[in-house]
Amino acid sequence: MGTVQSAASNQVISVGLAKNGTIQTESEVTVRTNVANQPYPFAVQDLIPIAAGDYIELFVRNTFSSDVRVGDLNVIIDKIGS
Repeated sequence: MGTVQSAASNQVISVGLAKNGTIQTESEVTVRTNVANQPYPFAVQDLIPIAAGDYIELFVRNTFSSDVRVGDLNVIIDKIGS
């Protein structure tokens, strides 16, 4: 969970997770902004198997040219299974 905001209005911003630099397409969500510099909420989740040495990243993609800011980020990682 978090918020994303853009320096310009009417932007299309994608947010998702990546494992070892590879975007997990099933985690990707799209946020459309109406007003500049206003935080818009998003939530992403995915079940991603990881092993020692793997890393997870949050990626943000803006299809336009204005600056994007992520805020109020809340990350929860939980082990499932033994």
